[in-house]
Amino acid sequence: MSIEELKSLLREQGWNLDLVTRGKNKRFAYAKKRQGRRVLTRYLKAESKLSELTKNDVLARMTLTAESQTLRRSSSQAFNSIVGQNQ
Repeated sequence: MSIEELKSLLREQGWNLDLVTRGKNKRFAYAKKRQGRRVLTRYLKAESKLSELTKNDVLARMTLTAESQTLRRSSSQAFNSIVGQNQ
């Protein structure tokens, strides 16, 4: 998948592409989306390996991370309620 194809796919889903440089010459692709005051960030792939990325890969990364965030949030709320009861 080219950078232009990835940009248009992310735009359709309401996300933006952010290419971040780490180290000397390594660039990585992230998807970013504003949600209220927060900015959600999802790692996609190293820029050198973007050609291996497919539409289904990108959509799966968006879905999996959204589900895991919900699970993480609910488990931390459960933990906080248990800790709050014991104090």
